[in-house]
Amino acid sequence: MRVDPTQLAPEQRKRLIALMLVMRPWVEGGTSAVPTPRPSTVKLSQTPISPPVTTPSAAPIAQASVQEVKPTTMVGQIDAILQSRLQGTPLAAKGVRLIESAEGGVVVMVGINRFQSVSEVSDTDVQAAIRSAISEWEEKYTPG
Repeated sequence: MRVDPTQLAPEQRKRLIALMLVMRPWVEGGTSAVPTPRPSTVKLSQTPISPPVTTPSAAPIAQASVQEVKPTTMVGQIDAILQSRLQGTPLAAKGVRLIESAEGGVVVMVGINRFQSVSEVSDTDVQAAIRSAISEWEEKYTPG
């Protein structure tokens, strides 16, 4: 199902990201970080499942029992810090994301705009937020 990330509440966005991180190894051909149930334990429901409603007036979605997967790459860790810093700020609506490139570098997404480095980002507030997240990552994950 297609999802418009600009229409998601911050908690829904976090859940979507967590699900994407869980599914990423499976999509790339590896094994999933979450163990899959054995066929003998799977119970199929006979009731049809309707898609979730994502309107602002919809009732809050109950928390799923999905364990939050912590990012394992440097870019993923910095993006996690960035996302936590952006929550509740005007920059949260801009859809700022850090994604690891195929070459191992970083791709900065601001909405639908793609930048190959932090210095290419035209919005100085977004640049400052990313640099701040990088500084926090350095303090947290680098020795000394």
